Amino acid sequence: MSVIRKNLILFLLIAFSLSGKNFSTLRELFPPAMHLDNFKLDGEVVYYDRDNLWEYINGAAPGYVAYGFQELATFVVLTPDEKYDYAVDIYDMGDSLNAFGIFSQETSVEGRTSDFGSACFQSAGNIYFWTNRFYVKLMAYDNSEESLRILKELTKQILEKLPDPGKKPAIFSVFPEHYRIENSEKFTKNDVLGQDYFHNGYSLDYRKRDQSYKIFLIETENSASAQQKFKKYRNYVKNSGELNPESIQVGEESFMGKDLFYGTLLAVREEKFILIILGYPEMEKVESIASGIFKKLSERGFLKAKNN
Repeated sequence: MSVIRKNLILFLLIAFSLSGKNFSTLRELFPPAMHLDNFKLDGEVVYYDRDNLWEYINGAAPGYVAYGFQELATFVVLTPDEKYDYAVDIYDMGDSLNAFGIFSQETSVEGRTSDFGSACFQSAGNIYFWTNRFYVKLMAYDNSEESLRILKELTKQILEKLPDPGKKPAIFSVFPEHYRIENSEKFTKNDVLGQDYFHNGYSLDYRKRDQSYKIFLIETENSASAQQKFKKYRNYVKNSGELNPESIQVGEESFMGKDLFYGTLLAVREEKFILIILGYPEMEKVESIASGIFKKLSERGFLKAKNN
């Protein structure tokens, strides 16, 4: 290998390292990789882990830990004239699903855009975004137009230091496109629909004319686990709401009924997946929607191939 080529490779390795994208913990990101143009650090970067996160966010800490929280770096930056200051929280959530999940829980659909990272939320003087395994919050103490402009520049610079964006979970591709409310995807780690036995729930909001409804797809450990949880949910609906005696032919087992809060519902189990459609305005059509979802799950490899 030539000296020139060796030097070029060395240069590229150093450049990549200093870009801030080649690090395993947040402590490796600061400094010098986290150099920010036209901003200066006010004080020190403070770190928190799973053992002391509660010292920073109090009662919210268990929720973050449930989503796989690993480490937090928090700091404040100033503009050179010290006119504007911004608080920055960078949460390492372990993987992109957890980062997406906590972002989806803490932000509302109305403020979500694709301006930064994999998705972001903007409200008043705040910008929250997730990218790869990181969930980032930037908060301005001044809501003036100039401060918000600078906040967006700060957001861009921090985003450049982090790994390339992750993607929303592929399973959302099996949900119906028609009537879908844009950016309403959500991943709920625990207590899906308020049931402590439901974990790993993917959901989307829909609106058909003036009526809203929700679709949940819950992924369990295996078919046996799904059967047990489906039975529990059926008993819950029976005892707290109403079961519909009408039978439907979709999935390995299914039932229709009414939930006290959401109204009409269809619940279907197929292998390790449980599908729940809540509040759909035309129950006579809901079976075809469920069939379409399970067909896509099969086509895209989420379900085992069945022998004809």
